[in-house]
Parts: sequence; structure tokens; C-alpha cells
Amino acid sequence: MSEKQDLRVGHDDAPTVVFVCTANLCRSSMAELLLRERLRARRQSWHVRSVGTRAVDGRPMHPNAVRVLTERGIADPDWRSHALTLAEVERADLILTAEQEHRAAVDHIAPAALRLTWTLLHFAYLVDLPTTECDDRAESVELLLSRARDGQSQAQPLAPGEMDLADPVAGSVRQFRRCADTIENALERIFG
Repeated sequence: MSEKQDLRVGHDDAPTVVFVCTANLCRSSMAELLLRERLRARRQSWHVRSVGTRAVDGRPMHPNAVRVLTERGIADPDWRSHALTLAEVERADLILTAEQEHRAAVDHIAPAALRLTWTLLHFAYLVDLPTTECDDRAESVELLLSRARDGQSQAQPLAPGEMDLADPVAGSVRQFRRCADTIENALERIFG
């Protein structure tokens, strides 16, 4: 069995993107719903999930995250948190984390998945670098991963703090809005 098959047991043809943060109540949950909305508007059928390295299954999203998403016309009253598990990692084609420590947590439970795992901001930076490849980014996870890997060889390295998405959990609604804006900017750079 190939390495790709090992990571995609029981998977259909639609790619799966998994966002990871700490509690799965703010950053990864907002990223999940923002990307779902972006893909829905384009009529693209991707699986989008989010999990937390210290999440408790079944909790509702942080009220400020709900408010910020509602302001953007996005709502999912049934959304609930999920803990990071090996099963979640195995079904992923691309894993985007809020911080480097979340990437390390993915590596800890599934080292083979590290080749599919990046911080959201680092991945956006690498994918957005100029290239001679076609620019139809959102059509193929393989193309996105290839662009990121190619970008690593030509890009100036980011400072560690530039790769992490600030956690708004104890902050104001304004900080949640800023976090959502940063996520949307990264998603635009990755998925167009």
C-alpha cells in the first residue's frame, strides 16, 4: 500500500482539508466555515473539517467567533468541536494549523502526515509565491502541495512568529474580526 493510501483509508475522491488549533472553538472553526463558504460559492465539493489539539468533543463555537461569522453572512448553529485524532489526520489531504505547536501535535500522532501539514500562514506565503505553473490553485490539493514545496526552496524563511495565527480566545470582538480577516486573506492567497 502506498503512503498516500495509508493516509486516505476509506476516502472518496473529494479532497479533505483539516484545520487545527488548540480548542477548536475560534481559529480552526472560523477557518473551516470560511473555507466552506468560499468553496460553496464556487460550487466545489471539498470536505472541510476542523479539530483541536486540546479540544473537548461537542462544544459550541466561541460566541465571538459566531458573531464575526454571522457578520459575514455565515452561520452553522449545529457546529460542534472535535478533538484531533489519528482518524481525522488519516482522512486529510491537507492539514493547516494555526500554530507550529499544532503542526508538531499532528507529527506526534502521525509522522507520515507531516508532509501534508503546514501552518496556515506559512502555506499561504509559500503557495502565493510567483511560479510558472498554472494559477488554478483551488482545483488540486496536489498542486497546492507542490507549489508550497517548490516555494520552500526559493522563499526567504519566515520568522517563527510570522507563521503563527494569533489566538483571539481571551480577546475582544475586534481581535476575532482581525483573526478572521487574517484567515480570509490566507484562504484567498491559497484558494484564490
